[in-house]
Amino acid sequence: MPDRDPVLTTFPTPMGNGLLVKVFDPQTGKFGTGFFGQLTPPRGADGEPERPLPARGMVVAAGPGTYHVQSESHLPMAVQVGDEVLFFDQFSQPIEIGEGDDVERLVLLAEDHVMVVLSRSSVSSSSEVAD
Repeated sequence: MPDRDPVLTTFPTPMGNGLLVKVFDPQTGKFGTGFFGQLTPPRGADGEPERPLPARGMVVAAGPGTYHVQSESHLPMAVQVGDEVLFFDQFSQPIEIGEGDDVERLVLLAEDHVMVVLSRSSVSSSSEVAD
């Protein structure tokens, strides 16, 4: 089983339905050690990927949810901090937080681009998730 360190350091809070995700690195078997931990897609005759495959990661920070104007409140997020997810890498933005040896390599993406929640977190979250 990959390293799932639930003790998450302080990360900036994304806006709206944004998520910060530590990407799983299959070479080390840990989250957040490589910049991209995506699977290798099958290649066609031209050497280009036939189709993109999802990347795997752990959510380390989540926004409050999309603001709903009519109800004047945020819609609850279905994904919470600590969840292990699959997402398409082409919809994510790689970012680095910190400096020098203390840098965290993460990706920023919208909750809408998460395809599957592989496992739910045991880390408490400020928002209720309806299953």
